[in-house]
Amino acid sequence: MRRLKSITFILFLPLLMFAQNKEAQKQKKKEQMEAMKVAYITKELSLTTEEAQAFWPVYNEYNSHLNKLRVERRELKKSYKKDDDAIMKMTEKELDQLTSKNFELDEQKTSIQKKYHDEFKKVLPPYKVYFLYKSKNGFKKAMLKRVKESRNQTGK
Repeated sequence: MRRLKSITFILFLPLLMFAQNKEAQKQKKKEQMEAMKVAYITKELSLTTEEAQAFWPVYNEYNSHLNKLRVERRELKKSYKKDDDAIMKMTEKELDQLTSKNFELDEQKTSIQKKYHDEFKKVLPPYKVYFLYKSKNGFKKAMLKRVKESRNQTGK
């Protein structure tokens, strides 16, 4: 019995290593993307050393709150996107709750954005706060363009 467990473990070890490697690669890409975003925003805002030291902790906290909402919204979508007919199978009460939850998440996002807008104004001049929002959108556009170009080059 012990030998069977050992053989089973040895056979599944490559699968476990592959899964861990894939997760490590995903985490590495996420970290690279975040570093690129930091560099992009820092450059676009022309942050001084002092501004950067005050700004990034506030921005990271802001981003953390928004990420929690994104995860919650993703989980909500998973609950009804299991198949194409999931919405049609819901009761009126379930649909109402789903819609209400989406509105609630939107309101939470707006509340976070308003709160941190005020926090950003405490550490940056108003024109840099304006350019923060512009640079966030610029970064998204640049990344989408980069993905599109890489797909065109690989022929996908």
